[in-house]
Amino acid sequence: MRKLSYSRCNLLLFCNRAKPNLFNCHFPDFVASAGILNAQKHYYFSFPNLKYCSDIKFGRSKLCTAAAIDSLEMKAASADPQKVGITEYSCADTPALTGKVKERYTDFFVNEIDEAGVIVRIDKETLKAPSDDSGELQTQCGEATDVPTEPNWDEATKSLQEFLGDNDCERLVSHAKLLCPLYLGRKEQQRKRKVPAQLMEAAGDEAKGSDSTKPQEEDSQPAEISNEQKAEQHELIKQELKLVLPGNDKELRTRFHEAVREHFPFIHTVTDGNTDDNSGKIINAKADLNGKNRAKRSRNMNQWPFTKFVLEKENLDWHFAQTTIAKTLGVKSSVINSAGTKDKRGVTSQWCTAFRIPEKRMRYAATKLRNMRIGNFQRSETALKLGDLNGNHFRIVLRDVQQPREDIDKCMEAFRTNGFLNYFGLQRFGMGGATFEVGIAALKADWAGVIDEMMKCRQGEKEEVVSARRAWLHDRDAKKALEGLPRSYVAERLIMETLKKQGPNSYQNAFQMVPRNLRTMYAHAVQSLVFNHALSFRVRTHGLKVVEGDLVLLSCGGKKGSAPHAAKVKSPKQSGGAPPSPNLQSQNKSQIRVEKVSSSDIEMFSIEDVVLPLPGNDVEFPDNDVGEFMKKYIEDLGVSFTSSKIKEYNLSGAYRRILCRAEDLSWDVVRYNDAETQLQSTDKDVDNGISMPSGVVNDGKFQALRVAFSLPPSGYATMAFREMLKGNNNAAFE
Repeated sequence: MRKLSYSRCNLLLFCNRAKPNLFNCHFPDFVASAGILNAQKHYYFSFPNLKYCSDIKFGRSKLCTAAAIDSLEMKAASADPQKVGITEYSCADTPALTGKVKERYTDFFVNEIDEAGVIVRIDKETLKAPSDDSGELQTQCGEATDVPTEPNWDEATKSLQEFLGDNDCERLVSHAKLLCPLYLGRKEQQRKRKVPAQLMEAAGDEAKGSDSTKPQEEDSQPAEISNEQKAEQHELIKQELKLVLPGNDKELRTRFHEAVREHFPFIHTVTDGNTDDNSGKIINAKADLNGKNRAKRSRNMNQWPFTKFVLEKENLDWHFAQTTIAKTLGVKSSVINSAGTKDKRGVTSQWCTAFRIPEKRMRYAATKLRNMRIGNFQRSETALKLGDLNGNHFRIVLRDVQQPREDIDKCMEAFRTNGFLNYFGLQRFGMGGATFEVGIAALKADWAGVIDEMMKCRQGEKEEVVSARRAWLHDRDAKKALEGLPRSYVAERLIMETLKKQGPNSYQNAFQMVPRNLRTMYAHAVQSLVFNHALSFRVRTHGLKVVEGDLVLLSCGGKKGSAPHAAKVKSPKQSGGAPPSPNLQSQNKSQIRVEKVSSSDIEMFSIEDVVLPLPGNDVEFPDNDVGEFMKKYIEDLGVSFTSSKIKEYNLSGAYRRILCRAEDLSWDVVRYNDAETQLQSTDKDVDNGISMPSGVVNDGKFQALRVAFSLPPSGYATMAFREMLKGNNNAAFE
């Protein structure tokens, strides 16, 4: 019999038709309360007087297992907007709509707006798969799959003659010819071990049915060699050549070393002093069959080491998509970068970069991806960083709208005029679990608490996942937890794998295995929590008017009153993209500073100029009751953003506008009959010639609102829809 660790017991009952009071339940001495947990009519009961699971007996009602009991209260609260400070509206008196948001993932489209102001879409002409001839396949695998070829000896000799005398050049080339077979043989064996299974399988499709390739496969097997031959090879590898490079020109020596690396990646050269008469430099040349000093990529790859591409994903989390692409390429997930994460439940398009992955290899890997497309390949000198975008363009469907067209238009015009409060949406805090709880524990350096928060049960998870989480939470059994976690649970699996290897108390080491961008996301969620609560306090206290002590943005050296223009990026009319960023994290700090509003200049600013800080080292707080509220709230959380022992948690902070407006706003109303039908075409549909979904009909019995608009970076479309709906559909906030 296991005693529950909570003051009350929560039970989750799954029933699509029956009401809670119809369940045949028998409990000793209890007082129960019931309520609807989510839109699928999953009911829950709360029993404050119940302490033991074994005290509970049910009739024919279907239960989730006892493993789901303990954390239900946390799961239900994690989806509560009020818990993360989302409580107010920019104009509560305006008309509100009713409807259903994100009923299907195709109801929510997000296209990134790049820094040039262009809406990002895949060009279907860039999606063509590579040809399957052997030479092309070898190129697709690229250097990272280590498929070396024999040097062009004539070209190598001609190149090296520019630096060495004839005798030394001949010695070096002859030595290279002896080493080359050993190098090629070793790299071939390494390639077979390292090449990802997906690429190897595809590369072998043609070979399986071709008789001409079978002898080659047999030849590739390592031949047995005698001990004498092994000794000869060992002596050859140990042999070191002494060469003389005439002159003392450092640039000439650099070019020589590069030429050797380019033609003979299995030979390492190093300068070893002057000749006796100081007329040149002595060069040592020795074997390097492991390829640590192999030829550098082409000059183009060195100067432009990143492949930039557009990723279009359907109903996939960004971190899962990133990990999947990296796994298909056989590289670490850190090789793939983007300017920001996008919603999971939706169809999203964004720019990404891959470090030192040739375009042909990217094209080849693209054929193995599911629910994703990648295209628009080009070279880039730098990787994308968070914030390297100008905004996002949204196309969203609101289904089953009850209001007449006239009221819809009034609501949308009010939304255009008033904008919406610039809250961080629930996505920032994790839809399955409260990421800010993890962040609070991390900022306190409570690493055991961090792991427990990450492993808590989440709303809607499958029974086997709940059981896996319980294996850790109650039994500290990392092995059992790991066995039950799906591979898509990247962070949890990394943690459990580390705890399994290093022991159940290696909490900090386990958390360090989580990708850095995820670790910092937890701390940023705490910043967002503080901002949201401060914004709600300000609106409740002062409304949407500028008050003394508010912070407004000014350019460096700018004058009061010039802030609205000096701190903004180009407008959509100027750039064709998103409006000014509401979050000034990514803008140049040397060009931005804040000014505290005094009683004498309140009239010079509007509410659109007012910002609130995201706590950190480099920010100021408002000089009024809002600033005092923020300081007190941070103190109550028991965290510090400036004195953490962990460097990545000493955050610099930023400023964020409290009001946001949608740009390029448009809408239309359509009718449909089938609740499951698709109501807007994806970019993929358009590429296939489907401009209008078949489910849209003129005389349908249901009405839907299709809305399109652009938001700046860090603006949340879910918060825009919250303003339209005024809380009539909680799913709109998720």
